[in-house]
Amino acid sequence: MQSLSSMRLFRILTTLVPLTILVACGEGEGQQRILNSPADPFAGPPASCFEAITFEDVCGQALDFTNFEGGVGSIVDNPDQGAGNPSAKVMQFQKFRATSGATFGGTVLDFSSIGTDVINAGDFITIKVWSQRPVNVLFEPEGGGPGSGAEVAHGGTGWEELTFVFATFSGTASGYVFIFDNGVLGDAADDPDNWTFYVDDISLVMSGGPGPGTGSFPITFDGTVPGVFEFGGAGFAIEPGPAGGDGNALKIVRDGGEVFAGVYISVPEIPNDQGDQTISALVYSPTAGIPMVAKAEYGDNMGSGDVQANEVVVVGWQTLTWTFTNLAAPNVYNRFTMLPNLGTVDTATEYFFDNIDLVGAGGGGGTQVDLPVSFD
Repeated sequence: MQSLSSMRLFRILTTLVPLTILVACGEGEGQQRILNSPADPFAGPPASCFEAITFEDVCGQALDFTNFEGGVGSIVDNPDQGAGNPSAKVMQFQKFRATSGATFGGTVLDFSSIGTDVINAGDFITIKVWSQRPVNVLFEPEGGGPGSGAEVAHGGTGWEELTFVFATFSGTASGYVFIFDNGVLGDAADDPDNWTFYVDDISLVMSGGPGPGTGSFPITFDGTVPGVFEFGGAGFAIEPGPAGGDGNALKIVRDGGEVFAGVYISVPEIPNDQGDQTISALVYSPTAGIPMVAKAEYGDNMGSGDVQANEVVVVGWQTLTWTFTNLAAPNVYNRFTMLPNLGTVDTATEYFFDNIDLVGAGGGGGTQVDLPVSFD
């Protein structure tokens, strides 16, 4: 995280400069020692101040908020201090009813006085977020525009750590945009409990540069998890699949919405210069013969296009494969998009995906790339 090195320098200067001034003070010329008053060793801010954007007084971070369309950000005492988040100070976000009627009210957390974050596609941010109810959290780099960040669902269980993947954005950021329940009119004045949220410990994790969309392998939901993103009215959950599966799986729920409703996950870079590439997955379908479509993408609707599974879908668990024949440099394909029953509006139908693996070059001519993505 490039801003952290800037923050380190900034905080070192802001703590050492006052110290130097104090040492220089005294009667007469030159530095004077105060007799019988040995100075305590200077400890400086705690290490946690250098690992994330935090809101503790001791860190001395110069942060500001720019509010818009009814969103209001501020720094307050942590209302739920405990094992989930022991910090004393956190960011509060409230969404009020906008006089314009706009439903995208939010706030920009401005840290430009500290430094900037240098972000590569595939980097991700972890953030502790508190909510008493399920809510979608939209998080974007300031100035990045729509689609530059990610929207992640909060479960409504108090403090939760959410992961936001920058699937396509590359550039610098000196502020971050927060919007809770984008598309819904806020009502913090009359219903503060349901429209007050808290944020803490904003930490950028670098994937190692353009390419990998996740940090390390194997990916499980017990450690660093891949980003999961729903669209078109689909829903998702991570939970044990039906009998015959392999532990936890990614459940995709289709109940209304668009005919193209689905989910994509952030994955390590799929090679773009080694010929045809095949991805396999253990898939559960409750219906036989439906189209099970996937895409390898480097942005929204940018990539391989719709690719049908090589196998005919049966009821229950089976291994399906998709072969992508048109991947091209310099595009960074770090999304795997799943479109179960594409072309149909489903009703309360659940599909499961697990053990997603990059088999490698088609026809057996390439070296296998061992990239298992499991949801155990």
